[in-house]
Formats: sequence, structure tokens, C-alpha cells
Amino acid sequence: MKTVLLLLLMSASLYGAVIRGTVIELGSPDQGITVQIGPGAQPTIGDRVLISHQGVGGEVPLSGEFEVVAIDDQHIRVKPVAGTGAEKPSFGDVAVIRTVTKSEPRTELPVLTEEEHNVELAADDGNAESQNQLGEMYQQGDGVPKDLGLAREWYLKAAEQGLPAAMNSLGWLYFQGLGVSRNYDSAVDWFTQGATRGNARAQTNLGWMYQNGFGVPRDYARAREWYMEGANQGFPTAMNNLGWLYLNGLGVEKDRETARMWFRRAAEEKDVRAQTNLGFMEEQDGDATQAAAYYKLAAAQGFDSAQNNLGILYQNGAGVPQSLAQAKLYYEQAAAQGHAGAQTNLGYLYQNGLGVPKDASKAVEYYELAAKQKNPAALNNLGWLYSSGEGVEQDHQKAVIYLSQAADLGEPTAMNTLGYIYENGRGAEQNYVRAAEYYRRAALLNDADGLYNMGRFKQQGLGMEADKNEAIDLYKQAAAQGHKPAKKRLQELQGE
Repeated sequence: MKTVLLLLLMSASLYGAVIRGTVIELGSPDQGITVQIGPGAQPTIGDRVLISHQGVGGEVPLSGEFEVVAIDDQHIRVKPVAGTGAEKPSFGDVAVIRTVTKSEPRTELPVLTEEEHNVELAADDGNAESQNQLGEMYQQGDGVPKDLGLAREWYLKAAEQGLPAAMNSLGWLYFQGLGVSRNYDSAVDWFTQGATRGNARAQTNLGWMYQNGFGVPRDYARAREWYMEGANQGFPTAMNNLGWLYLNGLGVEKDRETARMWFRRAAEEKDVRAQTNLGFMEEQDGDATQAAAYYKLAAAQGFDSAQNNLGILYQNGAGVPQSLAQAKLYYEQAAAQGHAGAQTNLGYLYQNGLGVPKDASKAVEYYELAAKQKNPAALNNLGWLYSSGEGVEQDHQKAVIYLSQAADLGEPTAMNTLGYIYENGRGAEQNYVRAAEYYRRAALLNDADGLYNMGRFKQQGLGMEADKNEAIDLYKQAAAQGHKPAKKRLQELQGE
């Protein structure tokens, strides 16, 4: 069984107080949507929020707005706000929730302060900055009744006078589908107008559109150009995203030192993703102590990936004193925000009784949460539990389903387990050809068990023509990774 290290996350230039959680219930329109959230999140009944789905490539916004209608311990319930075209998430989604309007108890309509009144007067007189500010007030419901239509009107007035910030705000409305139908083409158009006039947020948002292919063909080189514009103005999200491109060689030559430089610059501005990415790089370079220091910075700000990664270090005693209690604490913080890796890691602790009483049923609960997010290790572990009947009623068919899903997501452990099932007829009809195919897939990933199992099949001619030389080569590759059975087989064959 494996723990999971999920690390590098992009920033989509999304703004507002952030809460992450898992959608655990989809009720009727009257009942609303229930989201499990993490400790430290402090929504208020009446808050207006936006919801994005956390996908593999980043955050994908859902249209419209929702209102917080109930709070219970670590759960909130939200309902779609009529007239905003709210798009419901799916069960098990990781919901990234941003507060756009904080609720304040009111017994009467808001009264404008003198400053707000002056903004309104200046906007009426044609001052572009005041028009944009008034648009923000209507978008947020700050001092005036919330009205996305009026927000758009005032942004448009300011944009028509050439104000770049208003252009970015209009792009944001179209990107999120706030008061308008979501339209990536229109979002790109407004972001472009703001970006070409020097607005750093618009430049970063436009880079994000190019990176993800929202409204434009995916183009990493163009994404880099716009991120660079934003970064040169000191915008930390743009810096972090540039670091990501350089770390992964997207649109640029892969360059770890340049990536590190951009991450550091963003981290100095307290960007949690950059701090986490620096921690990951330190781990790769063998400095777990420095990695832990970076993760702690981001974890203290409530960033779920940093919390998960810090939990892994505490579990393994890498860079910090080993503490399963601390590992569990950090996993719980991240898992409550819907982090699939942390949910899987908590399941692993309960499955194996590490720092907690052994509880296979509780392990299954956490694995199922992560499996709904297509986490390959969780799917693999669920398949194993259903195959063995540990914590659940034994069900070989379900085991094969979960393991197949994990294998299709590139999990080599699942490939080897499926190979074993078909090789031995345990829970499925014996089929050497299918077994060989799964072992081959694991071997192609340079997995030691996969290389060893393919070596066995080549040696014995199971599901394929026997080939001693190929078997020796496969055993050598596995043995080079310290695989003891492969070393033994290799000695036997070479001693013949």
C-alpha cells in the first residue's frame, strides 16, 4: 500500500476568502448542497460564495453564486442564488469556495458612508476609477444591495473609458458566469484588453486561459509571455505560475533553478502554492528539513496540499521528528478540505493502525472519499480491501472494478494486483494473456514488481513465447532497484 504525495498546484488567479471542502450531499433546491470543510474556515450564514471544481489541471469555475444557509460543526450548506444561473457541483467534487459577499446582520437597507456616497457621485460624474469601485461595491454587496447586473454596467462604463482594472473585472464576470452566461471567449477578450493595458491580474488571468485552453487554443508559450508581464509587476500568482512552467518545461526549456527563483520571489509575498512548490523541490534535492520549513509556512495559512505533505514528513520522520499524531493532525486538516491525497493517507493510517486504533471500516470511508475524486492510490487500496474482505464484505467483482480504474490512472500496484488475480484465477477466471498485459503495463512504468513479474512470464512462457534472455534483462532492471526475488532469479539463471 502506498501513501500519496500530491504537491504541485497551479494558482488560477482567483481571489476572495477561500474555503476548500468535499461535496457530500446534493439535496433538493430547498435543502441545498452540503460541503464538508476544514478547521479554521469561518463562513457566515448569508455569505454569498462562488464555487469552483478542483480538477486535475486546476480550478474550473461553476456558473453563478450560492448562499450559505446553514453551518454545522465542519459542514456548511449552500443554496443556489436565484437569477445568477448557479451550476450545481457533483457529489464527491472538491469544491473550492470563495466568499464574494460577507453577510452582516441588518435590520434595514444599507446606508452609504460619506466615502461611498462620494464614490457614487464621482461615478455619476464619469470618473472611471469611481465607476470601477462602484462596480466592485455592487458585485460584493458592499454598502449597496448586491446587483451583478449593475456591477457589470459600472465596470463597462469604466472599461469604455480605458480603465484596465475594469476590463479585468468584466473578464472575471464572464469567466465565472456572474450576472452573465459564462463565456470564455468574452472573458479572453476582456482579459486581453486589460492585459495589453498593463493590468497584472488581467495578464495573469490571460496566461491562465492560454495555459488551460479556456477560450483559446492551449499555448504554453503565450501563457509564459503573459505570466512574465504580470511577474515583472511583482504579482505573486504570476511568479508562481512561471515557476511551474519552468519546473515542468511547458513552453520553455526545463530549468529547475529558474523555477526555484520564481517560486522564491512568490513565496516572499506569502504565496502558499509557491511555498509548497519550494518545499517539494527541497524534498527532491534531499533536504527534508528545509522542505518541512516551507510546508509549515503554507500549512499555517491553511493550504491543504502543504498540510498533506507535512503530514507525510511527520509520518516518515523526514526533516522533522517522527510523530504519527502530528501526521494524523495535518492529514485531518487537509482531508476536511477535500484533499484526496490526505484522505487516502488517513485511510492508510486506519487500515494499518498507525497512530490510531486499527479500523478497516474507517479506512474504507476515507478511501471512498478520495476514490470519488479518482485518486489512484485510494482506488487501488479499495480494490485490495474488497478483494480481501477487510472492512467490507468481500466482493471480487468490485475489487476488479476499483483496481482497473486505478490501473487506468497509471497506478502500477493495481496493475500488478490485477496481473496476480488473472494469473492465479483469484476472483476472476484465470487468463495468462490478460495477466501478462497488466504486468507489461507496470513494467513499462519501470515498476520493480512489474519488471519482475514480466521476467517470470518471459522465463516460463506464460501468455507469451518464452525468452530466457529477455527474462534476464527484466530481472536485471528489477534487481537494480533492490528487488530481492529478482536478484535470486537472476542468480539462478546466470548460474545455469
